[in-house]
Amino acid sequence: MAAKSGDIPDFSAIQYYLRSSETLAPGFKAGGINADYAWQYYGGKGEGITVVSQEIGAWDDKHVDLPPRAFSAGSVDVHYHDTAAVGIMAAKDNGAGIVGIAHKATFGYAAYNASVFYELIDKLKPGDVVQVGLHIDIGSVANCQRYCFVPDEYTPHRFDEIRALTDRGIHVIEAAGNGNVNLDHPDFNHKFDRNYRDSGAIIVGALDPETGGKAWFSF
Repeated sequence: MAAKSGDIPDFSAIQYYLRSSETLAPGFKAGGINADYAWQYYGGKGEGITVVSQEIGAWDDKHVDLPPRAFSAGSVDVHYHDTAAVGIMAAKDNGAGIVGIAHKATFGYAAYNASVFYELIDKLKPGDVVQVGLHIDIGSVANCQRYCFVPDEYTPHRFDEIRALTDRGIHVIEAAGNGNVNLDHPDFNHKFDRNYRDSGAIIVGALDPETGGKAWFSF
């Protein structure tokens, strides 16, 4: 039998990342993004915006706390990674489970297929968002020997796809990679130097909330 929202506890009180930077979880040195403040204003919950998630697979749109997929570009294979990621972004404000940061946005999915981002151009408008939660392992680079994950745009055709979106005013949020790789290292030959090559994407690393600094695995 499928779960119902009434069967699930409300965990929103412990979503400390939604709170202000001054509100710290026990043992943490970094606060949250202050979504509570943004939610007071139209647009702060994602109203009128479409968000596309690109992960290892698609989120489970039968999940009681998650929205349906408005559209999909490429093949759809459900995977727990996107189920978790979309939960953070889109979980329903229904008094059960968690609450997504942009829970009033419309959500679509893009598979990790060649040129799939070009399919999004006619589906999205300026101000919409594409979340690229994937990274690539390019082998030994920049003093890294193993698990050298870097942003997806390292690959020329992916850079071109991302740039095609940002040139149209679509925001692309891209994972920096979990390889603890210095993207300013000379091995990259300025690939991540915006003065030489700029896709227009926002490349995001990971924070360790317990120390307030960079997570050990992040770039």
